[in-house]
Amino acid sequence: MVELLIGILFVLISASVSPSQVGDLLPEGIALVAVMVLVLRPLVVALGTWGSELTPAERAFTAWMAPRGIVAAATASAFGLQLSQAGVSGAEDILPLCFIAIFGTVGLYGLTAAPVARLLGLAKAGARVVLVVGGQAWGRAIAKTLEAAGLGVRLWTGRPEEQAAAREDGLAAGNARLGVDLATREEELEEVTDALLVTESDDFNALAAYELRRDLGHEHVFRLPAGDDVLDLVPVYAEGSILFGEDLTYLELTRRFDAGAELVEVNGAPGDHLTTLFVVSESGELMVATAGRAPTSRPGDTRVCLRSPG
Repeated sequence: MVELLIGILFVLISASVSPSQVGDLLPEGIALVAVMVLVLRPLVVALGTWGSELTPAERAFTAWMAPRGIVAAATASAFGLQLSQAGVSGAEDILPLCFIAIFGTVGLYGLTAAPVARLLGLAKAGARVVLVVGGQAWGRAIAKTLEAAGLGVRLWTGRPEEQAAAREDGLAAGNARLGVDLATREEELEEVTDALLVTESDDFNALAAYELRRDLGHEHVFRLPAGDDVLDLVPVYAEGSILFGEDLTYLELTRRFDAGAELVEVNGAPGDHLTTLFVVSESGELMVATAGRAPTSRPGDTRVCLRSPG
């Protein structure tokens, strides 16, 4: 309801001003936007983050990103007409100035947020955030390797000892909270673009894929192939793409890693004893090997491969 009312409010303000009013007040409106951007917002951020642990780059980006003019819009719509009817001088200019301020700040920050974030080193074009569900040793190894390749990584596991081990490795680890309300789920999955389900439970992987595909999309949720004893709990089309290959089940991957297999980064075509699992492009795009589909790479891309011993 809040978002709907804000949208209606902006439409009403736009409908309440004429192009001639905006044109007549354009110099004053541009000056107001400049004061908001260059003076008021940096001052508010400086006072609000005083003594915080934000880095200089984070402070600079926060100072650059201004609110969407909601407070100004609400104030103008609530008091502008009343002040004008009361004969207050200049009250008729409140709505046009508010319109210019909203349009100017939204346009400015909307067009420059991503370039400024990249300039300050706070974001990368095309970067992915991968959620790895499963905290066993080789699951953590996959997460660390993808992170080293330049991707954002989060790890979910319900076992405290695996969470502790993941945090010792420098990974962001937490519980797999799938059965929560929509708002909490959106917060948990904020910025996540892809999910890899690699737990030892085939049933859990299938059900988690069914849940996550509704948030991330079918093409961005991947699960390990099931063993022979999996229960058919959800339809095949809803279970997400099969990771790596039909033969690389949890038990088979565990056997290979226990026998000395390891993950390596390769630039170029893979050689002998190497099985391509992922390809990370120069721009930060992630391509996942699935059953029946091997990812292709270009010069400069990084292959993450499983190297068998021997």
